[in-house]
Amino acid sequence: MLRKLGRSRYCERHLRLAAAYHCLRMQEMTSSKEFRISTGFQVMMGFFFLSKLLERIWIELRKSVTRKLREELRNAEFESWKVMPGRGRGVELYSQVSKANAWIFNKSGLSTSEWVTCLKMNANLAAVRGVPGRSLDGSRCRHGCPETETLAHAQGQCNRGLLLRNPRHHHVRSLIATALRKKSWTVEEEVFCLATNGSSRRIDIIAYSQTTKKGYIIDPTIRIETGSSQPEDVNQEKINIYLPTVDYFKAKYQLEDIEVIGLLIGARGVIPKFFERFRKTFELPQTLTADIITSVLKRSCQILSHHIHSV
Repeated sequence: MLRKLGRSRYCERHLRLAAAYHCLRMQEMTSSKEFRISTGFQVMMGFFFLSKLLERIWIELRKSVTRKLREELRNAEFESWKVMPGRGRGVELYSQVSKANAWIFNKSGLSTSEWVTCLKMNANLAAVRGVPGRSLDGSRCRHGCPETETLAHAQGQCNRGLLLRNPRHHHVRSLIATALRKKSWTVEEEVFCLATNGSSRRIDIIAYSQTTKKGYIIDPTIRIETGSSQPEDVNQEKINIYLPTVDYFKAKYQLEDIEVIGLLIGARGVIPKFFERFRKTFELPQTLTADIITSVLKRSCQILSHHIHSV
């Protein structure tokens, strides 16, 4: 009966307590001289208490049904959103780590104007010329670039925001490096190196342990989200770039094994599962994810505002 009514552990526990209580009371009453007098009153109170419990069961059942209905409606709306050709581009990554979306409800260190701007970016409604019907002067970049002015262009390609994109990346890199140092890793940032073909390169982070002779080349990158396979694609891209430098770092730091890890962080505050697996593998705190999201969102707002309003 209880399972059919929603399998509420709360209600089941209280019904058991009520039954035990009435059993004890019945034992006490049958042994007393006032049993006949108090029986009617006890039965009446028992029915009253039982009615209250059934009312509570109904309330709990109604709440669970409401939650389930809301969840189904939310999932259906999300499915219709992510298949939109323009406004749904890249939003499927939001479902990978739902806790990373908490800033939508609590603003998470964002001002009201920044929060509104982030919501517009999430729905691809930012005031860029590539949005259909947004501009009367064509869809090309307003700063002379021969490209369509999309949100991805403003956040990652246009030279107008280059001096703001670099600090956004460097701050995220420093947050990750600081968290690794607190876990007793030896960490160096922006390290010059040579590839096997003699070309010079510079990695973001190298973290290693002289005890285990194990090292990691970690390269975070911030990009506009495009699809569910993007985190793995970015990781493979970074492996192809920095794998030729592994021998150089093995010789420099006397290491036996080095792994290359490319981390994608969404310019709209998206944290994919790939990043969360990395964080849990290195036992980094959950606050790192929240700090990265806030930092990226605030700086993405600055980049977009600079792109739109600067002359």
